[in-house]
Amino acid sequence: MNREAWQHIVYEARTGNDALFSKAVTSNFEEHFYTAINQTVQDEALTRDIYNSTMLKFWERFILRGEDLPESNIDGYIYQMSRNAFYELRRQKTNQRNLNTVTIESQEIIERYAGDTTNYESLEAKENRTEVMKKEEILHNIISGLDPTCQEIIKKNMLQGVSLVNVKEEIALYGTYNAIVQKKKRCMNMLSKRLKLAFKEKNYILTIQYDERQ
Repeated sequence: MNREAWQHIVYEARTGNDALFSKAVTSNFEEHFYTAINQTVQDEALTRDIYNSTMLKFWERFILRGEDLPESNIDGYIYQMSRNAFYELRRQKTNQRNLNTVTIESQEIIERYAGDTTNYESLEAKENRTEVMKKEEILHNIISGLDPTCQEIIKKNMLQGVSLVNVKEEIALYGTYNAIVQKKKRCMNMLSKRLKLAFKEKNYILTIQYDERQ
């Protein structure tokens, strides 16, 4: 579709007639964009999702916000937007997968710790502690060395099972719910890094059964 056609479609949409835009979105996908995007994405359903999200951004930028249309070939511009959207999605999934690997490891250690240890002081009272108990002591010391907010999140959410929503209220953490979600991820990352370092120095081995959660 040439630039003049897009200019007309965008003008009509800005004045309240979005029928031409909707028709263009549907017809262009089948005629121009499906094959090109699918060659990059290699997934039919994801190809459609990427295209739809791209056209939503197109609508937000050039119709709702009234930005000037690009001087270059607009179909080519839309295709490049879709490629960028796909690569950004892939980057986010990779980062999330890496984050989840760290988080799962730390979480399983804490869950095992919570199940085996109801009172930390009891560790010191027992003689001939096993390697597991020594690892639990290391975990306790590392948690105690985290910042107070991290300690509260791990103690209440991970050990006591309090929901993050309630934890946020109890510790008066400002911001949205996502703020405490991101804070917990940072806490768990720090915990995992320090655990790995401590266990390496002590020549302990992390024997954790990974699952498929992502």
